[in-house]
Amino acid sequence: MSATILLVDDEQDIREALLPRLSQLGHQIIFVKNVTEAVDALSSRTIDLIVSDIRMPGLPGVYLLDWVRARDPGLQPFLFMTGLEQFSIQELYAKGADGLLSKPFKRAQLVELIHRCLSPMEERWKCRPEAPAPSTNLCAHISGSLLSLGRGGFFLPITELKPQAPLPSVGQTVNFLITEVRGQMEISGTGVVRWIRRQPKANSGHQMTTLPDGIGVEIFSLSDKCRAEMIERINALTTKAYIPDSN
Repeated sequence: MSATILLVDDEQDIREALLPRLSQLGHQIIFVKNVTEAVDALSSRTIDLIVSDIRMPGLPGVYLLDWVRARDPGLQPFLFMTGLEQFSIQELYAKGADGLLSKPFKRAQLVELIHRCLSPMEERWKCRPEAPAPSTNLCAHISGSLLSLGRGGFFLPITELKPQAPLPSVGQTVNFLITEVRGQMEISGTGVVRWIRRQPKANSGHQMTTLPDGIGVEIFSLSDKCRAEMIERINALTTKAYIPDSN
């Protein structure tokens, strides 16, 4: 599938390195050097996907993300290339970023992420036998509310996890099985843990947060039993968050 991709980065070598590979895939690439030029491009033409640095001269890439999501929460997939110095992973996913690549990264990683973002949900979340087997299980029983969903993942309070189950690690691929009592639904599939939030211990010197302890999971696949209903629920959302940071 071909797409028009807006690449926002002030580094000429980054732009030159990515152009050949993305062009080979049939994509049209529009290069701009800063957020102001990006806003002009988005205001004057149709863009299918945005790939942006965060740290640039002038306005930061997060300003562009906020501007894009204020226009339409889920219109264009938005990917960040970043060292994540200024913002936490959970903050960027909650603001509406669809994916994050830490510099330096391999071009193949960006190509895979672009393909995933441009694929329809039904195709993106099919179970694939050739996919690597997840290394652990994540089971939860939600009794008081529905699962907190974003456009591409979910927030799971640690208190809802199966007792005595070990917490997965950030970056770990998991099988998940979540039972919603209120929705009378079982949600199963695979995903990757993007972040884990735990309150710091008292007297640790770290700042406390008002947000609950929990896990942010990006969905990789959904079982045939729940995929259609989950896609319907996510399409009905008005949230900008790709992975919400609370319930």
